[in-house]
Amino acid sequence: MMTLRGTDETATALGQLLGVRYLLEGAVRQSGESLRINVRLIDAEQDDQVWSNRYVGTLAQLFETEMQVARDTLTVMRHALTEEERSVLVPRSAASLPVWQCVQQARTEAFRWHREAIDRAIVLLEEGIERYGEDPELLAALGRAWLQYREAGIDPTEEPLARARDCLTRIQAIAGDSFRGALLRGWIGYAEGRVEVAVRALSEAVVRYPNNPDALALLVNCYLITGRVSLARPLIDRLLMIDPLTPLNRCMPGYAELLEGHPERAVQPYRDMVSLDPGNPIGRLFLCWVLILNDRQDEAATTLGGFPPPLLETPPGRLARFLVAAAAGAADETLLTSDVRAFAGASDFFHRLMAHGFTLAGDSDAAVDALTHAVDQGFINHPYLAQHDPILRRLDGHAAFETLLARVHERWEAFLA
Repeated sequence: MMTLRGTDETATALGQLLGVRYLLEGAVRQSGESLRINVRLIDAEQDDQVWSNRYVGTLAQLFETEMQVARDTLTVMRHALTEEERSVLVPRSAASLPVWQCVQQARTEAFRWHREAIDRAIVLLEEGIERYGEDPELLAALGRAWLQYREAGIDPTEEPLARARDCLTRIQAIAGDSFRGALLRGWIGYAEGRVEVAVRALSEAVVRYPNNPDALALLVNCYLITGRVSLARPLIDRLLMIDPLTPLNRCMPGYAELLEGHPERAVQPYRDMVSLDPGNPIGRLFLCWVLILNDRQDEAATTLGGFPPPLLETPPGRLARFLVAAAAGAADETLLTSDVRAFAGASDFFHRLMAHGFTLAGDSDAAVDALTHAVDQGFINHPYLAQHDPILRRLDGHAAFETLLARVHERWEAFLA
């Protein structure tokens, strides 16, 4: 929520952004071990205060106070809790507070997708483990942070995977078959291109902890890339109710629309993602791609111009430059340096972007080769590849592309059958 700190948006506008009727505003003041929390409930539709209260306690009582705020707020809104909701409103122990703080700070850093930010996340978590011991929550977050190096194309080697597997082994030694272990197994399976393994692990994690945004987000992505968009949609709705301000989550509705053949409906969700973190190079790369899919090359060039200058020479910056140039009919394959190609190898998504660039440049063989790598990494959404991708339609009739589509169709039909 710190994304909205100091905003001059009205309550009504914020309610629309977050998809909510009510906003809970407040301030937390800490002095030593003492806490003072002031809250007020705003009806976003009316832009009017409904209720306010003050809570006084100690840092050790933070989670207990948090749950009391939630209960009081629900009472004011006359919301009767179900048994499932009551089970969620159980405060953590005071001893888990520093672990929780460490994980949240590291998560925020890791999702910036910069090397320096992920480095900071790793340091935070390793210091947390050194201070608080081998905690499953810390270890799962550490394994996930290591995998962010691969997702961001920073380190496509096997080291991040090896580090994540080590964290999983340590979790299993402590907690056996736990939620944290299932979550990390899902991330590792996805990073290895074993999407079916990832789906099974993440489904298990979501059953155990239905409101964990990281489990939901990756399960959504796995369903989308395997052509199960109808399974992804209700999870996207839940994800955005739980965590609407993580930038990557904001683009998920647009990604679903795009994969079902409606690229024009994807533009605004991807703009929302960039607006929440303008300096994120991956977000700008994604938006460039979506604009090109909509044949809006001028806007893609403007978005490219918004890259902070140092980031234009990074792998995502160079890939964005390649895409925009290819869409303008001036493809420059010298931008695809060895580090960019290694970056693309970290994810099915980046290989597909390269395939689009090669297709726009008229290099069909290179496009099919890149697309083959994406398929090997788990992208088996046959309806999208065969019908809905507006750029890949230029490859229809190309022998190698048709052979690849047949292989994808077979895997798509067999997936989780």
